[in-house]
Amino acid sequence: MIKLLLLFVISCAQVKVAQTPEVIKAKPSDVFVTKSTQKWILGAVDCANKVFHLDETKSLILAATYEQTNDNSFEVLKKIEQTKLTQVKEIWPKNIWSRMTATIFKGDPAIYLNARKPRSISSVAGSIFHEALGHKNGYSHKGNYRKGNEKTVPYVLGDIGGKMAEKHCN
Repeated sequence: MIKLLLLFVISCAQVKVAQTPEVIKAKPSDVFVTKSTQKWILGAVDCANKVFHLDETKSLILAATYEQTNDNSFEVLKKIEQTKLTQVKEIWPKNIWSRMTATIFKGDPAIYLNARKPRSISSVAGSIFHEALGHKNGYSHKGNYRKGNEKTVPYVLGDIGGKMAEKHCN
């Protein structure tokens, strides 16, 4: 009975519009889902979409220098302009002390935001840029920390997205 009720609750949490977050169960061993932070995610997605289409954002992407890639700024911009919509979902890591802010899973088209770490809309928009425009386009960085990776495509895009979101969405 409890399993049936849980399945019903999870199925009701799905959002059907492709450009908005879809809050569903990713992997039973990794996540627990809820609909409680959906508004938070929707606001960040709307903000990220808004700032991505600004000429000022594109100018900042073109003006940046990137490490750990052979692509120049024009190739980076061209690649991210061709990015298809991605799903944004919440993830509740089992480890409540997890420092992860967002992640992706190989073979899964979605990016996951750590719902245990509520942050500002501009910070989350930066994470969406980092994951959806950086990692989903094949750009990576060494290790899981900013130190030493500040000039990689995902971190530069995340910084640009966060700063532009702070300026235009808050």
